[in-house]
Amino acid sequence: MNAFIIFSGINRKIESNEFRGGKATALFGGIELDFTQAGLAGNEATVELTAIFGGVELRVPTQWEVIVDSNPVFGSIEDKRKSTPQAEANPKLYLKATAIFGGIEIKS
Repeated sequence: MNAFIIFSGINRKIESNEFRGGKATALFGGIELDFTQAGLAGNEATVELTAIFGGVELRVPTQWEVIVDSNPVFGSIEDKRKSTPQAEANPKLYLKATAIFGGIEIKS
């Protein structure tokens, strides 16, 4: 997956059972990524998210564990999911998130 937008917006629904990772950048716009019907290759993947004067909304299945490495600068990175018990066997999504005058939201 590779998504880059400037002054616009996109909605993407990822349905791959073998998602391996990718990158999404929103510059003065918005990106919505829906992973609720996806599976992770090898039970883990890494996604780089960047929001500069824009926003990224990420929807993940409730059983996924999301590990966030974040760098907000006059922006925010929020995990709005309800907490669920984590098991070692749960799929792990690693996020490298940067928000500069923008926002990134993680939802389920």
